[in-house]
Amino acid sequence: MMNNSFWKRMVLFIISLTLVLTATSVIASNVANVNQSGDDNSAQMEQGGDNNAANVGQVGTANAVMITEDGNDNNALIDQNGESNSSVVDQVGDANTANVAQDGEVNVARIDQISPDSGLENIADVDQTGVDNYGDVSQIGEDNGTMISQDGIGNEALIVQDGNGNFAEVYLGGFESETCLNCIAEINQLANDNSAWVSQEGVSHEAYVDQLSDGNSASVIQIGQTNTTNVLQN
Repeated sequence: MMNNSFWKRMVLFIISLTLVLTATSVIASNVANVNQSGDDNSAQMEQGGDNNAANVGQVGTANAVMITEDGNDNNALIDQNGESNSSVVDQVGDANTANVAQDGEVNVARIDQISPDSGLENIADVDQTGVDNYGDVSQIGEDNGTMISQDGIGNEALIVQDGNGNFAEVYLGGFESETCLNCIAEINQLANDNSAWVSQEGVSHEAYVDQLSDGNSASVIQIGQTNTTNVLQN
């Protein structure tokens, strides 16, 4: 016959197991939602940490999404309509927010965010309409913000932020509801508290902004055809 000590050990084991499972369910409170309509769409998500959210909506054909979240309180929202659009979001650290909206064909968006455990969030938005547009955002640090809006064909916008408190906006045919064809804008903010703004309308513009020290501000507006601008602040 089993003695009382055995049953006491069993009860303690069951209580401990219940507490572990409960704690695990509380810690792993991540949310992933996917809504797809059409053919051959794909979505892949990987979440590690706590209070992360990934939401994907896709309508059309052969659209693809990949989201990786490793940290806490990260949020990724992707909405794609059309054909053969692709989005990649990679979030490492805490309190990163990434939003992507693509409408058209063969548009590509990529957002990489790396932040420390500080509670100050990085925010990145990429909005692309048209065909064969490319938007790329890389944020390392905290309290950085970006906005990319592209409307047209064959445009390319790249923003790199390595520091804290930087803000960058790029509008390639997307600011005054105009369009851009084969326009390029590149902003590199490799310090702190910089701001940069680029707006292009027309054909084959190029704008390059490099901010290598703290507290700089730059604004570029290009209208027409084949204009080129280089800004270096160091």
